[in-house]
Amino acid sequence: MGWLSSVNLRSKLIAALLAAGALTGLTQAWLGNQNVKSGFEERLDTRLKAIAAMTNSELELHFRTISGTMQALGSDIMISDAIDGFVNGQRTVDRDKFTPEKEQKLKEFYNKSFIDRLAQMVGTRPVIESYLPDTPQLQLLQHQYMANNPAQVGEKHMFVSANDGSAYDAAHTKFHPALRALRDGFGFADLFLISPNGDVIYSVAKEVDFQTSLVYGAFNDSGLARAFRQAREQRSTRPVVIEDFSFYEPSLGAPNAFIATPVFSGKEFKGIVAVQLSGVRINEIVTRNKGWRAIGLGDTGDIYVVGADGRYRTTARPFEENREAFLANSAKTGTERSIVAQMGAFNTPIKLQSTESALDARTGNIEDSTIRKNALGQMVRSYALPLSIPGLDWVTVTEMSLAEATRQTVEFQKLMMIALAISTAITTVGAMFLSGLLARPIKALTNRLNRVADGDLQSPIGLARSDEIGELSRSAQTVVDGFRYRMAEEEQQRESTTALLNRFLPDGIVRLIKAREGKATEGDDKLDNISEAVSNATFILGKLSGYEAMFEALSPEQVVQSLDQLVQAVDLAADKYGVEKVRTAGDTYFAVCGLSTPHLDHRQRGLSFARDLHLIVENFRHDSGGNLQVKISIASGSAISGVIGREKLAFDIWGKPVTEGELLNSIASPGEIRVTKEFAESLKDVARFKSSADPSRQGMLLDFDESELKPAAPQKKSKA
Repeated sequence: MGWLSSVNLRSKLIAALLAAGALTGLTQAWLGNQNVKSGFEERLDTRLKAIAAMTNSELELHFRTISGTMQALGSDIMISDAIDGFVNGQRTVDRDKFTPEKEQKLKEFYNKSFIDRLAQMVGTRPVIESYLPDTPQLQLLQHQYMANNPAQVGEKHMFVSANDGSAYDAAHTKFHPALRALRDGFGFADLFLISPNGDVIYSVAKEVDFQTSLVYGAFNDSGLARAFRQAREQRSTRPVVIEDFSFYEPSLGAPNAFIATPVFSGKEFKGIVAVQLSGVRINEIVTRNKGWRAIGLGDTGDIYVVGADGRYRTTARPFEENREAFLANSAKTGTERSIVAQMGAFNTPIKLQSTESALDARTGNIEDSTIRKNALGQMVRSYALPLSIPGLDWVTVTEMSLAEATRQTVEFQKLMMIALAISTAITTVGAMFLSGLLARPIKALTNRLNRVADGDLQSPIGLARSDEIGELSRSAQTVVDGFRYRMAEEEQQRESTTALLNRFLPDGIVRLIKAREGKATEGDDKLDNISEAVSNATFILGKLSGYEAMFEALSPEQVVQSLDQLVQAVDLAADKYGVEKVRTAGDTYFAVCGLSTPHLDHRQRGLSFARDLHLIVENFRHDSGGNLQVKISIASGSAISGVIGREKLAFDIWGKPVTEGELLNSIASPGEIRVTKEFAESLKDVARFKSSADPSRQGMLLDFDESELKPAAPQKKSKA
């Protein structure tokens, strides 16, 4: 903590005020948020529990009412008489009246009203013969009350009499209105009378289970058949049997539940009365007729019933409010595509969509609500409460999305943050006011140092102050002045190095060296392994002959001056055609067209330069009166250029065209311009070439008339 001794008292006071204000505000905000969050969560849990408990009470009352009604029906004389009437009427049906025409009409009814529609629902097309009753008498009854029933499917219960004079029709005419009123009054999907041997001798709705056997028929494994068997087996105790929801084929595969009880006349067992529950009334009780908001579930809350298999027994709010989105989300969260399709086809999630929201209720952990994912993978606050309905292992679940469940907490947090922000702002303004005098010179020094960081080394940094800030600014000025001096020296050295490289190396290699310098790392020789591929270039090699005799009579200074004059003239010609000089050594002048700057016409440029080189040497010989001549070779192609050496740099080029050029030059005669065959072939339309008189000599000769190379005006001599 020694650094505190260097901070003045005012700075310490300002920092303490800001820290104390921030700490106090954050502590108050945290404590307030915890209290409010706990209160909101407690109230929400209480609400979810109350809604679940109230719903359970109404559902249990509903099933107790149905159970009491079923017990009353089991001993009702009308039900007993109806079973007797339908059984006797069934036995007296004349099978001869079931003509082929009626059989055909019955099959057409099956295909149109049942088989085709069931195939759309379940995805497979069943065989009609497997559903038809096994006797002509029963098929005739189906014909009379189903196929020959003028009402539409779903309205078949409106048909009262077939007017065929049969005993069965007399019983139907007598009992059907009362039984239909009983079904409608309690909101059942259907009401059945079943004989002791398992024949469905009567149904209100007249679906394809009418007149079928629950023992041997196509629906012997249905929920209705299971309810019948339990009621018959336990008839001595006169139970009310409840069969949980399952897929029921006669209702086109839709999920339905069944309640059955035995019918007695005194002590005589007459048969079974059963009702079919479609779930409509149960949905109305659980959802309060889709009044989720009215019962306190807000915008996203839901209440539903789940069975022991973890699947819905009532509808879900998301399904009712946005069916397509529910199906899409179910598919995304892993529900099988076939089940999603069935939910769409049956227009219900009952017995199809699964959820784990009731898990805690089944394990006995129902004291507190929990946070979990619902059936659609959304995080919700959920509460589960088991139902006390004999024969059903159901659980009522209430839930609300976390976003809505925590909305009040979030709103309170926003208010606390606003209050904290205002408090912090007031404290900050006061602190800034008190620290203004101290901060102003520090800011001024910071701005000046920032200008230095941006590259401005000329602006002054020092402040006219006698305190620590002034001393610091003057020290910074000294550092910047030294840095500026060193930068100037380094820039001067860099310019000198660049000028030297430009003087002795081609532009492309200078560029490579400069780029390598920028990327060099510590311990790396900046000039090691500098190379570049040269593609599609023309290489010109000229060698002088006769210059030794020419310069024997001259002094060294005159020799150098003459050679400098000659080289300068050649360099000017090279610049004219974009040709780069690689080296001059003794009697050799080696140049390349296309080294640093690519040229599509590098061959033409190289040939033109060779002509000018020949002309320059001829003019020089003419002016000096000596016997100076040049032999020139030209080759084109790809090569590699690079810098070699570490202590002393040397630049050179290697490759096939370089080797070819040297070979051609070695066999050329003074005054000749010898090129490769490839080069001659490429420029055959712009120049004349001829083969050597000696077949052993390689390459082609430029065919030109000496008159084409007229002597040019003497070059101006440069100063030694």
